[in-house]
Amino acid sequence: NSHIPCIPYDDKQRLWRGLRSKRRPRLVIFAAVRLFAARALPRTPFTCECGGMFHWISALTFLYVYFRGIAPLLLTKKNKLAIFLALGCISQQHAVMRLFGSLASSELPFVVLVVLGWLFISFILLALLLLLQDAANGLLLLARAFGPRWSLPGSRVARTKLLLILALTLAAYGEWEAIRVPDVHTVETTLERLPPALDGITLVQITDPHASALLRGPRVRAIVDSVM
Repeated sequence: NSHIPCIPYDDKQRLWRGLRSKRRPRLVIFAAVRLFAARALPRTPFTCECGGMFHWISALTFLYVYFRGIAPLLLTKKNKLAIFLALGCISQQHAVMRLFGSLASSELPFVVLVVLGWLFISFILLALLLLLQDAANGLLLLARAFGPRWSLPGSRVARTKLLLILALTLAAYGEWEAIRVPDVHTVETTLERLPPALDGITLVQITDPHASALLRGPRVRAIVDSVM
């Protein structure tokens, strides 16, 4: 296809050669990423018609998480390649959902939407935890100039596994809190100028139910039923 935006003609030829050749896995990955960007990401005149700024920030975060968190792990090349591709898709969760409709009304099963949301939140939390770890390492390295030779406990691989488990656990809790029927909060208010006939009146406010392909009709009905 000679009409892929943002990819020069010579670059396209290299991509297609890479896709046809089993000896060029890097070109295959590069081709898949560029084609995905050209097809799935929203087009804007400010990003050469290949995606919004949010997607490029997610892509940079993906590279940081992979090379700082996954690459040092003792895994085979095939496993690392599989994780690289999976993590890349997770980082572009919003673009993946656009392939099946839109962010608000993606034509994907409920379970798939929940898993995608959980994995994307885990990805963001892991990036933040790795960033905090690198910041702590930087401070400890700076402290060595003044004498103390402190370091973070455990090996780098062990810390990465711990951070991954922590990110997955926190994301699972956050995802559950997002999709469950929220608690009803009752607040009693005294109004001095309220007419006696309205004494004891009950007002119900339902704010931001976020009805969507993920939070569908049954959840909205359950919210309404919980306040009746």
